[in-house]
Amino acid sequence: MTRTCVSQALLTLSLALSLPLTLGWSSPASAQDAARPADAPQLTKGELRHQGRKRTFYYHGKVNKRSARTKPVLFVLHGGGGTPARAASDYGFTPIADRDGFLVVYPEGVDGHWNNGSGDAALSGVDVTKVDDVGFFRQLFDHVAQELKGDPQRFYVTGVSNGGSMTHRLGIELGERIAAIAPVIANLPVQLATQRPACALPVLLMNGTADPLMLWGGTPDKYSTDETIRYWLENNRGRRFPRASSVSLPDTNRRDDSTVEVTTYTGLEAPVVLYTIHGGGHTLPGGSTKAPKQVFGSTNMDISGAEEIWAFLSQHRRD
Repeated sequence: MTRTCVSQALLTLSLALSLPLTLGWSSPASAQDAARPADAPQLTKGELRHQGRKRTFYYHGKVNKRSARTKPVLFVLHGGGGTPARAASDYGFTPIADRDGFLVVYPEGVDGHWNNGSGDAALSGVDVTKVDDVGFFRQLFDHVAQELKGDPQRFYVTGVSNGGSMTHRLGIELGERIAAIAPVIANLPVQLATQRPACALPVLLMNGTADPLMLWGGTPDKYSTDETIRYWLENNRGRRFPRASSVSLPDTNRRDDSTVEVTTYTGLEAPVVLYTIHGGGHTLPGGSTKAPKQVFGSTNMDISGAEEIWAFLSQHRRD
């Protein structure tokens, strides 16, 4: 039976809308400063050395090293070819961090990509299959806890696209150090499916049925959304049998060609929630994308993805 590493909390879903978001898919990782919009949130740069390589991360939030108080930490992983600056500007978590008082950390992938465990080079031709990103995050978790006063019982991870697949991997390989995860427009890499997390882990998945890049029905190297959910249900069920309940959220924006259905699985050692964005594309709900709709599909505007994700994650903590 899978060990439970997180305490349970009553699941409540926030329907609040936040500031408009964009995904900034085209920002090259080598142009961090150039990719930073003029109105981007203020970030502090940090560096670590791992595998003989300098690894960079950025964070937003006040750090009082003299205080005994610790803060929850949300690690936000950019998509393939993205940057921390673009993620901070576009995903919408930074103003939530200011409002709710948590630390948000934006790590940077090697050449703008994460080794998500799929075993293949990125579609862009960037090969990071030999990069030990799991080891980097293990070191980063230690650093944030020790140097930035992060609360190790309240470490949360979310990511978009390639960052979302990496979020799955971290949940599996470092799940005992994470309170909850939220992969976005990202299914489980097939090569990871033979592994099991050390413990039950709260999971929120947010995928679009019309995503042209991360196909709802899966690809040779990625599970389908249904298979991905089944993986986490099996991991979290223990001896229990999951119960599912679904609700369709109000279609407040009739022009976005999409609607939202939320399925909550209970009766588990840790909850699993699926946000099905019917008609949604390869975008984070709640804002616009600079990429053309014909390439990335429709962006749902009925919800703020960032608000929904934080509302779920923040309810949980590790025991």
